[in-house]
Amino acid sequence: MVAGSDQKPEKESEVWNAIAAFEQILEAMPDDRVALESLYEAYLKIGDQSSAHKYLLRLARVVISERDEKAAQELLSRLQNSGPPDKESAVLIKELSELVSKKEVPPAPPHTPARHKPVGITAELSLAWKLLEAGHIQQDEYDTIVKDLSENSAKHLNTPVTVLHVLEDRQFRHANSILAFLSRDSGLPVIPLSRFEIPPECFRLLPNEIMEHRGAIVFDTMGRDVLVAILNPYDAELQREVEEATQRKCHFFLTPAAEYDAALADIRAKIAAENEGKK
Repeated sequence: MVAGSDQKPEKESEVWNAIAAFEQILEAMPDDRVALESLYEAYLKIGDQSSAHKYLLRLARVVISERDEKAAQELLSRLQNSGPPDKESAVLIKELSELVSKKEVPPAPPHTPARHKPVGITAELSLAWKLLEAGHIQQDEYDTIVKDLSENSAKHLNTPVTVLHVLEDRQFRHANSILAFLSRDSGLPVIPLSRFEIPPECFRLLPNEIMEHRGAIVFDTMGRDVLVAILNPYDAELQREVEEATQRKCHFFLTPAAEYDAALADIRAKIAAENEGKK
């Protein structure tokens, strides 16, 4: 019971940090669908149904204006199951229904790509907020990080969307000191993945989804235990996912974004070579 009560405020604090970040995004980009959907889900998590409903309606208006039939289908179901509709909800349900049934909707151009499902970045927004509060980044740097995280989460990237990647891409002059702070504060040592030749029996322990989008790679073993490189030392949910996937005791290490990307590229090359050899 005590452990659970300690974890709940921490988890709720992460959600509030994410809410603050996404609301800041909406000030600059009022129709940003990633931010609107994330705020809807965040307010649901803390039990604020009224605020969640408000952002769901805003998201519905954007989807209707963009004539996104696929997204409309999902939103229609959400609105219909969100309780007795108010006047605005009823109007939006009608418009979404018309969009789904393709009434007055121009045909989609051929080969229209499916809309990419945004990558969850709540844990990364929380990390960025932590850096701001600790004085390791300034307000304008925090704003830049939040903007980049939001934009990258909606793209088809083949690497995780993380604060460490933004710091590297933006060539933050104090990126190394931030990495050192994260290591000290979290207690996770920094590991240079380039020094390890990651064998197939290690990287096969995790699904590609976790390596490519969640930011975790098993790089070595220690008896039955596994050694795991991650990019966000505070993402407890990710650590639980890795432990569940490997079914082993995990020892976590922090690694720079460049080292992570190089290791991921090497793993992809090994998987491609294996597949080629099977033909």
